[in-house]
Amino acid sequence: MKALRQFAEDGGTLVALNDASRFAVQQFLLPVRNVLEGVADDEFYAPGSIFRLELDPSQPIARGMPAQSIAWYEGGPAFEVLDSSAVRVVGRYPTDPDKVLLSGWALHPDRVAGRAALVEVKVGQGRVVLFGFRPQYRGQSIATYPLLFNSLQLTSR
Repeated sequence: MKALRQFAEDGGTLVALNDASRFAVQQFLLPVRNVLEGVADDEFYAPGSIFRLELDPSQPIARGMPAQSIAWYEGGPAFEVLDSSAVRVVGRYPTDPDKVLLSGWALHPDRVAGRAALVEVKVGQGRVVLFGFRPQYRGQSIATYPLLFNSLQLTSR
């Protein structure tokens, strides 16, 4: 953990996908909160569904992407930003709970409605990119691989 922190602080980029984002938030004490932490399955559950994703194409990670896309959601976090000076929201789920789910099944999508799904957090001279979904998931990756690849490129804050 010490080496990862030093890597990011020295200007590196750490990318965390889905559940790994929880680890990064806890270990780096990042200024975001997982709004699904401790939420029981009967209060929110999406076993593997396609969620609508609203992107900010002005952000380097969303470069070349449409403002509306999709994401394969499978038990990942959803983020509340605690310090907007250190966190950029690149993607979020729609604010209308009825528009979150595109395909599949989700119990109580209001828990993630309007929440950040993809954020970039400044850490020293570097950054940590948190994906609350799986951008590399099988056939759905055509819509989200560009986000993953863009996140690996150097950007200026």
